[in-house]
Amino acid sequence: MNINHILTPVDFSQCSTDALQVAAQLAGMSNAKITILHVYSVPIPASDIAFATDATQYRSLETEARYKLEELKTQISALDSIEVMFELDCSYPVRAISSKAKQLDADLIVMGTMGAHGLSEIFIGTNAADTVTEAPCPVLCTSLGITELHPRKIALATDFKHIEQTSLDLVKQLATLFNAEIEIMHIQSETGTIDVEKSAEALNLHHIFDGYKHSYHFLNDENTIKGIERFIASKEVDLLVTIHRDRTLLERILGTSVTRKMAMHLPVPLLAIPTS
Repeated sequence: MNINHILTPVDFSQCSTDALQVAAQLAGMSNAKITILHVYSVPIPASDIAFATDATQYRSLETEARYKLEELKTQISALDSIEVMFELDCSYPVRAISSKAKQLDADLIVMGTMGAHGLSEIFIGTNAADTVTEAPCPVLCTSLGITELHPRKIALATDFKHIEQTSLDLVKQLATLFNAEIEIMHIQSETGTIDVEKSAEALNLHHIFDGYKHSYHFLNDENTIKGIERFIASKEVDLLVTIHRDRTLLERILGTSVTRKMAMHLPVPLLAIPTS
């Protein structure tokens, strides 16, 4: 898998603008194109009388959004040499992002984890968390202040259940682009030996990453999230990768409610890759 088309949702917050800069960096390195998507909504009219007003508001919001999208392109010089397209959608954000990713056959979604509402505590927006688990392609989540990636160490968190090689092609591409080491980690809550199935999958990963700098880490920690946090700090990891089949681990890392604090404030970007 190569990165040929990146989808980046923006809400014109600083965090989404920072994420767009990351997308521009990756697009420039991969010779990819970018589609910038802005999703907005118009209040549902309470009566037919209000319809004309709401239609006017709809056009006003669309005009304003188009202006801001053009303005964004002029603000980020890295976009000058990249093929950039703009898309507007009046819909629900998660549905619109996932639908647009499928329509465009996007290889990667890059988005910020904090929205335009300026939450004062460390939250991840519902839209980002739900997009990660619903999107048809990998999603790279970045936090406020991250405008470029320079990963020297990539941590791959795995449960050592079978992973298709194609699911890891993006990890290999990023490792090549940045000459990064891949730290394969598995955390279990109880001290014990690695069973035959996990040993076989470790061997499978060894074959997949043959020719790439990689190492294995089998850790014991009752709290998976804290274990990941400690590993990131001790190994000076720059990018965390998760392979998800369902929402379980991601729910624990990301949370699914805007009123729920993150179980852990990830100090590094998170790349979530779906697999069957």
